[in-house]
Amino acid sequence: MLERLTEFGNAAVLSLLALFVALWLAHAGSRRAALAWLVGLLACVGTIALLKGYFLACPLPGWALRSPSGHAGFSLFVYGGITLCAARDGAAWRRGLLTLLGSAAVAAIAWSRYALGAHTPIEIVFGLLIGGAALATFAALRGAAGARRFPYLAAALLALAIAATLHLLDWHPSFEGWLREFGRRFATGLPFCTRAS
Repeated sequence: MLERLTEFGNAAVLSLLALFVALWLAHAGSRRAALAWLVGLLACVGTIALLKGYFLACPLPGWALRSPSGHAGFSLFVYGGITLCAARDGAAWRRGLLTLLGSAAVAAIAWSRYALGAHTPIEIVFGLLIGGAALATFAALRGAAGARRFPYLAAALLALAIAATLHLLDWHPSFEGWLREFGRRFATGLPFCTRAS
């Protein structure tokens, strides 16, 4: 059960959902919002990737921080962004329900990473802080709401379809190995890197 839940935070699922959001924003006529989405996306993914590479190669003595949770941070950005787009219009009860569902999804994915032993609490919090900062960037830059309603049900079905496909194929794409090698090649030469793995 936890393995199925955590799949919704997989980079493959989130990347396709992020592309869906970007295309919808551009199609809805909000180029500014689409650009803001891409800026937030690059900030989120880039920061997590760089810090993962660094900490995998240069762990901090006394800290349980070797790999900020990409599942938690990327999920907060993508599902939080979908929630922001979907909750901008409609009745107050609908906005409240969508906000509750989006928050619950992010919390469940973050908890699954801890429950599965994939990350320590500080790694999950670190990932959430990065995702939250990227989401705040998107929210600040996106501009006025468009006239079109965001297709949140289509986004939910897309997430279900991708996660189910990954589960059926027993394929769990991960970039940890590449990031560890990146850290070994580049981060270990930095002055603050005191202990290479």
